[in-house]
Amino acid sequence: MKNIWLKNKLLIIITIYALIFGVAVYFVVFFLIDKIKYISEQVQKNLIDQQIEEARLSNLPQMEKDWQDYETQKNSIEVILSSGSEISFIESIDSIAQKSGNIIDLKIGDQVDPKEIAKIKNDAKKNKGQKGLMEEIAYDNYFPMQISLRGNYQSLIDFIHLLENSHFYVNIISIDSKKIILEDNSAKNKTNVFSPDKAQEEEKKQEIILSAINALVYTQRQ
Repeated sequence: MKNIWLKNKLLIIITIYALIFGVAVYFVVFFLIDKIKYISEQVQKNLIDQQIEEARLSNLPQMEKDWQDYETQKNSIEVILSSGSEISFIESIDSIAQKSGNIIDLKIGDQVDPKEIAKIKNDAKKNKGQKGLMEEIAYDNYFPMQISLRGNYQSLIDFIHLLENSHFYVNIISIDSKKIILEDNSAKNKTNVFSPDKAQEEEKKQEIILSAINALVYTQRQ
């Protein structure tokens, strides 16, 4: 028995060391595999997070555009004339006329029948052979308004500028203007033709611009 032990001692020792080494290698390999798996999961997670971030960044321009569209629609809703705000609207137009130095007269019609508007759109398209102003109207409910102004060219320009930049949604369709000359008849009767005051009499002549502005005022749907 002793001889057998001595003969196989080296083999037994090698076998024991091999088993110990095998167990150690197994645990080391298992640990490394688990570590590699964890690192792989973290890398995959980081890649997914990066893809999500890139997708979010790529959507920012569209999100910004959508927000701008929302703000535009929100502002449009606020500036469209609503029921009960007619007095405020008229006061606003009068105020614009005063600020621009005009005498104003308003004529406001009833809301336009949608069927009539459809006819106007078709006629405008046939006459011009292209998309006309009526084709660009965004709302179905609006009424016509005629603004008669009395002032000068500069006051007319100022009025249009203030009207287009007011908080109400008004679309100017056409402008018709004519010039008239007003004279001071009392001064004319008292002044001699050969008088040196003839130049002063000419200065007393006043140039007036009479303008008729046709516009559409948009209203909220009922």
